Amino acid sequence: MRLVTFADPTGATHVGSLTEAGVRQLDAPSMIAWLCGEGHEATEVRWDVGQVTLLAPVPEPPSVRDFYAFEGHVAAGWRRRGQPIPPYWYEAPAFYFSNPASVIGPDVPVRRPAVTRMLDFELEIAAVIGGDG
Repeated sequence: MRLVTFADPTGATHVGSLTEAGVRQLDAPSMIAWLCGEGHEATEVRWDVGQVTLLAPVPEPPSVRDFYAFEGHVAAGWRRRGQPIPPYWYEAPAFYFSNPASVIGPDVPVRRPAVTRMLDFELEIAAVIGGDG
């Protein structure tokens, strides 16, 4: 199932399941609620993809943690320092807290700060782990 958060033509936001036939609206009031086990049932409302605006899947996450977990990336960084990957890297995942207010949806332009000449692009993969649901 490909989950989405979307805005309908009135601007109201919903959680949905994206299919080849369009977007099937789900009962969950938000993606956070869906992830906690609420509203997995579908309503009778279906939308054509062209009628809605796809938003970030989790538009307002309570926290974003970026893990330094891709061994190839870590190895390249340590090679530049002339060192092997330290053994402690394998013992505990290294991460930092990122800014949850920086989450944007598809097709939203990313503004480059005036003092920045170039932006750094990386592939990021998200996973939701745990929760009370």
